Amino acid sequence: MVGKDATELISKVVKLEDRKKIMRALETTLEGKSPPPGTYTLLTKNGREIPVAFTASFVKDEEGKPTAFVVTYKDITELKRAEEERLKAAADRQRVEQLEKFAKVAVGRELKMVELKQRIKELESKLKKITGNE
Repeated sequence: MVGKDATELISKVVKLEDRKKIMRALETTLEGKSPPPGTYTLLTKNGREIPVAFTASFVKDEEGKPTAFVVTYKDITELKRAEEERLKAAADRQRVEQLEKFAKVAVGRELKMVELKQRIKELESKLKKITGNE
């Protein structure tokens, strides 16, 4: 319809990492099966990347035979950005939890050290009284 070979078109508008995946989807379609929905990254003329959700379905004739297929791409840039923010927030929460655990252990250790130092002073004082070295 656009006058270009599918492989040529895919090589220009689909990010390198996604080309094999989209070629498999195309092969599935050519076998008469609907490819599973997926996500791909398309490239604009200026090289900007656009993450998209992909779905494809067949148009069938009266006998139920596929005559064409319709492909739908939906820009999911904002969805991806929100997911990245969610993952970053989860990682930040995990890091805070780790730091809180460390702080609790460190403070607990310091309190125990203060307690032990006090006990040592008490024992030294008792020892001096017993030995008469006050």
